[in-house]
Order: sequence, then C-alpha cells, then structure tokens
Amino acid sequence: MQVTLLFLAVGWVWVHTPGGHSDLKTVMSAIGGPLLFLFGTILFKHSFRGFLQLSHGVGIVALGVLAWFASDLSPLMLSILTTAIMIAVAVWESISLQSSSAE
Repeated sequence: MQVTLLFLAVGWVWVHTPGGHSDLKTVMSAIGGPLLFLFGTILFKHSFRGFLQLSHGVGIVALGVLAWFASDLSPLMLSILTTAIMIAVAVWESISLQSSSAE
C-alpha cells in the first residue's frame, strides 16, 4: 500500500509539470500507482472471498490499454483518464456489492 501511495505522489508531481506529451516516467507513475492498487486489492479480496472481483480485473485491463496510448496524451489528460477508470471501478464495485448483499 505504501508503494502505491509513493507512485501516486510522484505521478502527481510529474503530471503537474508543464509539457506536451507524457514521457515514460510520467506514464509509469500515473498508471503504475492505480495499477498496483487494483492488483493488490484484487489479490487481497480474493484471499477472503475466494473469487476475483470483475470490476478490478476490467480496471486493470483498462489501465493496460491506456498505457498503450499514454505517450500521445498530455500528462493532465492521462491523469484525468486514470482517475475516471478508478471512479468507474469504484462505482461498479459499489453497485455489485449492493446487489449481492440484497440476495
């Protein structure tokens, strides 16, 4: 968890530096933090529930796809898109947990 926070802090600093396209260090930190968080969370939840959370898996795939195109994006747009992916994963998980507890 501390490594994830370190990635996010470093990524935040690099995202807020002026520049046109994202360089490798910006891409690795901006996508690496959320990716480590999702990967760690999915493994943690798997150890308790015995199955993998689909929302987290889709989030990991979405971050992988974003990484492919990230060098063409500005650092700010990269940050916005990673945040949008994380919000989508959180909303999806929240909805799926509410529907499973209703059953």
